[in-house]
Amino acid sequence: MDINSTVLETYGFNFPETKWSNRNIISITAKDLNDLGIDMIVLSPPCQPFCRSGLQLDTQDARTDSFCHLMNILPQVIFKYILLENVKGFEISDTHSLFLNCLRKCSFKWQEFLLTPTSVGIPNSRLRYYLIGKLNDLSWSFQYSENIMTQVPKWDDTIPEETSYGNIVRTEESLWQERRRKLLDQVTEDKRKLPSSRCVGDIMEKYSSDIDTSSYNLSFSILKKYYPAMDIVNIYSTSSCCFTKSYGTYVKGSGSILNESSMPESEGKDTSNSEQLRFFTPREIARLMSYPESFQFSPNATLKQQYRALGNSLNVYVVSILLELLVSSN
Repeated sequence: MDINSTVLETYGFNFPETKWSNRNIISITAKDLNDLGIDMIVLSPPCQPFCRSGLQLDTQDARTDSFCHLMNILPQVIFKYILLENVKGFEISDTHSLFLNCLRKCSFKWQEFLLTPTSVGIPNSRLRYYLIGKLNDLSWSFQYSENIMTQVPKWDDTIPEETSYGNIVRTEESLWQERRRKLLDQVTEDKRKLPSSRCVGDIMEKYSSDIDTSSYNLSFSILKKYYPAMDIVNIYSTSSCCFTKSYGTYVKGSGSILNESSMPESEGKDTSNSEQLRFFTPREIARLMSYPESFQFSPNATLKQQYRALGNSLNVYVVSILLELLVSSN
């Protein structure tokens, strides 16, 4: 359920058999949800009321109205599980307190997290607040805590492949290994400099397809104006900045810029050749956010709409692990 037509068209394009609804949540009732026979609710309320760019107006921001409405009707809804995602800062908001009170009314227990994809081996920073919750009579597969966790449970204590989310880890690892094989087959740079861990080069389209990325190049005028504020990464980089919905339109603070010259990062900031620096493509960002290779945008989605949708999205790998932790009991 969403009011963004681009997102809904893309969802329907990738999951044609799944029902979706272009509807404002304020119009939904507890009966509507109960009639669906749902087991789980997954939601990502508007983040602007809780971040600096949105003035942090919290419950005074009209963009929280739909979430507040949902919290009012949830105690009347029959369901077992819930997952919520939002920006860091939500956890200290009044809306957060209201949400926890709502979960108590629903007879739920929960675990909160502040996680970034880099903590699970993905070369992209996207620190987000997550909450997973379930009915009080359902057990957890890990020792849950009243404190906010900053690491996936059991990630450091054991081999991830042997946990409840082991199949997810194995699938992701196989995908990145295949990308690395393609990179090693195609790369003309010094292969010895490639880190053993996952890196930006693994997701670059130039090493996995014949795509012409010249249209993503930054002009010299943009470089001259914004160069000092850019986060520039290259093939060897093991991290990248969070991509926002403004990526591709704005340069400052919207996400990393890719240096295709493949020089070490300390040498990579060279404005003498603007063709070396470009925006990441939507496919490359989707890979950093762990979207499957089968994912496609709706044919009607413009480049700007693709960037906006990705900037408002979630890291699929992180959410997959959390969902497995949520529904597992051993």
